[in-house]
Amino acid sequence: NNMDGLKLVGTDLIIGLQGNFGSSAGVQVFDTLTDTFGNGRLVAGLPSNIVNGFETDNNIMYIATDGGIGRWSFQTNDWLNPITSTDGLPSNIIQDLVFEDPHLWAATPSGLVKIDINTNSINTLTSANGMIGTSTWGLIKTTDNVGKRLAIVLDGEIHSFNFSVFTFSLSFIRL
Repeated sequence: NNMDGLKLVGTDLIIGLQGNFGSSAGVQVFDTLTDTFGNGRLVAGLPSNIVNGFETDNNIMYIATDGGIGRWSFQTNDWLNPITSTDGLPSNIIQDLVFEDPHLWAATPSGLVKIDINTNSINTLTSANGMIGTSTWGLIKTTDNVGKRLAIVLDGEIHSFNFSVFTFSLSFIRL
């Protein structure tokens, strides 16, 4: 297996494993205090063997894949049903994830997706909502003097989204 993505949760390092011709994809946990690996879990709960990123809230690890969003429960130590286009995603290709309670934000080629984890409602933001483009590839959560913001990479440009007033900035940085 090839490593494909890392996320530190407390003292556990979650490692995404990308399968190849003779092996399955999945995740494995490395305990940074004891320097030991736990037993890996295979693809059974992942919607794709291509892992693009990780994000967490207090109870769930969200895994961005090329087949949707895989979900691992820290409470039950087991897979939850993934979130896919069947649930309302505009695309199953999830490039990146950011959690800002109560929303899980997902970067997709078809727009920026906002998922309310309490109601499971899914809303896709595109140029119709003020974005200069639609195809989103990377997300970073930041805080400035105005408040919490989400930096969004869209086809060679970086845009800013203000969580407080739910608007996109008109300024951008061309890469």
